[in-house]
Amino acid sequence: MNQPTDVQLKRFWEWCGFQPRYGGLIGQEHIIGWHYPNRDTHLKTPELTLNNLFKYAVPKLRYALLQWSGQEWTAEVQYPPFTGFIPAGSDPSLALFWAVNEIIEEGTK
Repeated sequence: MNQPTDVQLKRFWEWCGFQPRYGGLIGQEHIIGWHYPNRDTHLKTPELTLNNLFKYAVPKLRYALLQWSGQEWTAEVQYPPFTGFIPAGSDPSLALFWAVNEIIEEGTK
C-alpha cells in the first residue's frame, strides 16, 4: 500500500479535528504548526501510528474493524452513510488510514 501524500495527510488530520496554523509573509503563507483537538499547538501532526489513529480518528467513526487475514491487514470503517473497506498489506496503520480516507473522499464528492 502506498504512503499518503502531504495533501492526503493534511485532509485526514483536519477531518480528525486538527487545524493548521498559518504564518509567513502575506501572499506567501504556509503552515507553521498545528492546533490539536485539545487546543495544544505543535509544529507537526502526530505520526501515523495505530495509537494515534485510535486516539483521533476511530472515536469519530460508528464502526471500525481491523483484521489480519493471515496474509494482509484489512480495515473496514463506517461513518454513516459511508463505509470504507481497504485490504492494505502488511501495515495495519496504513490499512486503517486508507479506509478512513475513503470515507473522507466520499464525503467531499
